[in-house]
Amino acid sequence: IDRYLEESGYPPLKYAGADAAAMSQSFLDHGQFDRVLLITDAAVPESLKPATDDGRLKSVSDTSAQGIQDEVAKFLPLASGLDDVVVFYFAGHGDSNPAPFLVPGDARADRRRKISLSDVFESLTSNDVRARNKLVILDVCRSAPNDAQGRTMSKGFRAALVQPEQRLAVLTGCDADQSCFEADEEQHGRFTWALLDALRGNGFQ
Repeated sequence: IDRYLEESGYPPLKYAGADAAAMSQSFLDHGQFDRVLLITDAAVPESLKPATDDGRLKSVSDTSAQGIQDEVAKFLPLASGLDDVVVFYFAGHGDSNPAPFLVPGDARADRRRKISLSDVFESLTSNDVRARNKLVILDVCRSAPNDAQGRTMSKGFRAALVQPEQRLAVLTGCDADQSCFEADEEQHGRFTWALLDALRGNGFQ
């Protein structure tokens, strides 16, 4: 998500949409995924059109909390095989007040519109998702928009990523008290750019 409402307190991002589109392309090309759901407020590249036409990719522009939750709820049960692989990727802002959540495009200062991190994990581990292989990738770091340390991942957000009986793997762009950054040269978040480079095979050289 690149565009956030001014009243939310979260600044806009430059490349989160490009990150999500590039990860979708990589999942299709290198991961050979059968289905990919791309939710972004950025323009969808022409390179993804063939996958849209053949039904492997569904792109959605509604980045509201309800829109994201509804689309994900319909998409996850498609992973009906035990050996299926489910990857949940999010690039955008995160927050930890009052509890860790991902910030949707319609977020406001009252924080009522949000995507709870616990809800994400519960959706992925519910009985409706039979796949045993589950990975969460988060290119987020912000703990709160108005805190002095607002660009770093809070310890509370970090702690919520690893819970007993979680039954999934989590990969993040930074640790507690660290930050994720966007790079103008690569026109991506630095973490996602490195991840994309590795998925192309360069990480194994």
